[in-house]
Amino acid sequence: MDKDNTICNYSKPKWKKHNSFSKKRSFLYRIEENKVFIKEGEFENEYKLYTNDSINALIESSEHDSIEINNGFIYLKNNSPKIKTTKEIIFRFCIVIGKISNSEFVNLSFYETTIDVNIELCHFKNPPKSKIAQCLSIFDCTIWYLHFENCKFVNEVNLFNCKDSNNISFNNCSNIKGELEGEDVNENKISIISCEFGRLSITSNVNKNELRKFEISGSIINDISIMNTNIDSLFFIACEINHILCRGSINTLEFYSSVLNDSLYTTLSSRFFKNSFIIKKIKMHHCTVNSPLRIEKFKGNILDLSENSFNNDLSISFDTKKITQKKPNDTSENDQNILILNHSILNKITNIDITNIDKAFLLNTKILGYLYLIPNDFIFLRDKLDHTGFVKDNDRNKILRNKKSQYLLLCDAYKKNGEFENEDLAWVEYMKVSGKLSKWYVKPFYSFLDILGKFGTKPSRIAFSIFSVWFLSALFYGLFDKICFGFINTKGVMFNQEMNTVFDYFYFSVITFLTIGYGDISPSHLLVKFIAGLEGFLGIFLIAYLTVSIFRKFTRK
Repeated sequence: MDKDNTICNYSKPKWKKHNSFSKKRSFLYRIEENKVFIKEGEFENEYKLYTNDSINALIESSEHDSIEINNGFIYLKNNSPKIKTTKEIIFRFCIVIGKISNSEFVNLSFYETTIDVNIELCHFKNPPKSKIAQCLSIFDCTIWYLHFENCKFVNEVNLFNCKDSNNISFNNCSNIKGELEGEDVNENKISIISCEFGRLSITSNVNKNELRKFEISGSIINDISIMNTNIDSLFFIACEINHILCRGSINTLEFYSSVLNDSLYTTLSSRFFKNSFIIKKIKMHHCTVNSPLRIEKFKGNILDLSENSFNNDLSISFDTKKITQKKPNDTSENDQNILILNHSILNKITNIDITNIDKAFLLNTKILGYLYLIPNDFIFLRDKLDHTGFVKDNDRNKILRNKKSQYLLLCDAYKKNGEFENEDLAWVEYMKVSGKLSKWYVKPFYSFLDILGKFGTKPSRIAFSIFSVWFLSALFYGLFDKICFGFINTKGVMFNQEMNTVFDYFYFSVITFLTIGYGDISPSHLLVKFIAGLEGFLGIFLIAYLTVSIFRKFTRK
């Protein structure tokens, strides 16, 4: 009877709720002996329970170099024994939750596993004579929360195809170069490939910690925060990023074929921290930037924003402080501030402070919005434009074409901004270069336009040229007539035999220039006839030249 009562009073353990570290996900579970049941809708999935103790026991009992755990519920407690092993541990189709601290792993791998783990003070490394480059691999997993605190990685860390993930963070972590059998690992890196997650955080409170190379490719990331850390190189390839905040020390920050939405704010001023944090080099190629991009007080050397589409505002400025001091007799460009903005599309408002820029490249860039340059001085900017960049063997024609492209871009920019004085200066330089690129028989025509009216930008100079032609022609007519009897009047009498004055010769010059041709005075000498015809041609041309120049001045607004 008592036995029956005991059986009747038996009940299953109650369901417990597990909330992830990020507080954004949860599930119901119950533990029965060494089994765990996870409730998913109306169904219950069964997993084998593993703790720190059972994992350590499994490690000690195994004679193989690797341990594989399938369909397990890994429940890790912070106060449990540490896990230290020289064997590879592989988790497949598992659920891993809890805390891991002060442990050592070799080639730790997760496959199609749900991860909700806080990892502190752990060391991920390769054993001697290992041929595996990865010390930590996460493939096809769902990451609810994965936080690395004060961890060291030897060789590579790979996250691949982790969809529907939430939060990944690295705090006070570092990765150092390890050795594989027969070769050195030159590029030790953390790779995130084809993943989708909400937040990536890379932070540090210790300046000496350094992540050598961080590469993210083919991923969709909602929020990236890089704070107070040292990274040798950070690459984004074919990514979609909604928000990114960079305030750290990064040697190279590169974006390739990526889409940046919402807000991208990269500020590189040391005013946010006690120490100075800088990015030395930024590259962005083949990207679509839908958010406002602000790169202010850039302390690095090279800012390369080529072949991008900027669909929102762009603001750029360099800091006066150099990263390194130039050595005597050193002509290298390592200490020069260089801005490269080639083959890009500027759809909105672009502000570029060129005060502290040593060289600027603006080749074949389309301005569909507005480009504002500070200070507003074309001559100041012209001295900073570099036309030799990307030209091999110092090809003269390519350098001239680069000049032409940049001057035309500035013409369009100044015209849209209503800065007509700078537009005129840029237009003159553009036409001069066009003349140098033209055929030999066209070059005199460009020189002629420049001398007479600065390519239509100076109506007053064209008017002065007109009066100069009148006066010089009249002077020629008077001197020649006195010597060679070059004119006759309507009666057929030589003009120099009648009463005449300087005004008469000037009068003939004017009516010839204006192609009026009253006929009261006619040239009789062959040379005078030729000069009169040339003057008439100049008259037609200069009057049209003056008309176009005045129309250009009064119609632009």
